[in-house]
Amino acid sequence: MLKHLLKISIVIMSVVFIFGCSGPQTPLTFKPGHFPAQQYSPAVDNFMILMDTSSSMGDRYEGHEKLFIAKSLVNSMNHTLPELDFTAGMRTFGHSRAVADQQTLLVYGLTKYSASGLGSAVDELPRPSGTTPLGTGIEAAHEDLKGISGKTALIIVSDGKDLLHQPKTALNKMVDEFGDRLSVYTIQIGDDPAGARNLEQLAAASVHGMATTADHLAQTNKMADFVEDVFLTPAPPPVPEPVAEPEEKPFIDSDGDGVPDHLDKCPGTPKGAPVDEEGCWVIGKVYFDFDKAVINPEAKTVLDEIADVMGKNPELNMNINGFTDNIGSLEYNQKLSEKRAQAAKDYLVDQGIESDRFTINGFSYTMPFASNDTPEGRALNRRIEFVPFE
Repeated sequence: MLKHLLKISIVIMSVVFIFGCSGPQTPLTFKPGHFPAQQYSPAVDNFMILMDTSSSMGDRYEGHEKLFIAKSLVNSMNHTLPELDFTAGMRTFGHSRAVADQQTLLVYGLTKYSASGLGSAVDELPRPSGTTPLGTGIEAAHEDLKGISGKTALIIVSDGKDLLHQPKTALNKMVDEFGDRLSVYTIQIGDDPAGARNLEQLAAASVHGMATTADHLAQTNKMADFVEDVFLTPAPPPVPEPVAEPEEKPFIDSDGDGVPDHLDKCPGTPKGAPVDEEGCWVIGKVYFDFDKAVINPEAKTVLDEIADVMGKNPELNMNINGFTDNIGSLEYNQKLSEKRAQAAKDYLVDQGIESDRFTINGFSYTMPFASNDTPEGRALNRRIEFVPFE
């Protein structure tokens, strides 16, 4: 974990995001990560999102409109990114005359980054229409960023098809002016081979940067990796102020969890339970795919830990509480939440724990952990939680 946190991105530029055009779309779920702001410093000074709202973004990719996928991707990135001292902006390109008089519009910033401000701009993006004048969008972003100091990153999210107005020429002019202060990233929506080649060529215009896809970023932890690589560098540890030598206390650890009693906020921890610095056993949650009650492979680490601790503590029992997102009726989700809790119990019984040491409860969607208004929030609500008792 420490090695991962100390990973330093080779790209230390500010970020400009450009989101592209056509191709079908997949029903992707982007899982946001979490980076405590106090543990990181900006690797970039500025970023801008250039979002493609041309008509091809209205095409569907495996059941969802491409613009919907692009917006979900940006929202997940926005939820992952800590609110550090970035200058941020977002620009759209590709509008018919019925939507706007100009082919590119600055819809956010340039301003001090805030998650709420960027999120509102994403929510209010216009409907897809018009051609794909990516070159015009890049030229406008170039003008937006002139005179801004520091390092800048440009991320192009697009299907890469039908790109007009010589985007490569416009991008090369931008790179010539910014030099190694500019990084270019591309994110492809859909899987068009020609579009992928176009975006890879654009990503190669700068010394630093890369081409990736929405499908890749939808994999577990990949959004967090992307945000860390592009935006963040570990903050140097604070210089501790000199303090008086504390009075030495005898090391008494009544529950044997390795945390002395005078620091232990959870006395009586079950034998063998892994604890945090406060002596508390923090049991992880188990998450489920949409409309499923099947234990995923990544959940087995949590369940195996519970089985190990319960095996060492015969007096320990466990409440298993199941939850769902809000898609579907209350009655259907009540049964689904109970099935999820039962699936966890069945797994633990298979590990040798007696069946009568568990109680299972279903709460449907009545107790959400996160907002049900986004795919990311709904994914966090499809869960089971564990409460030990004696």
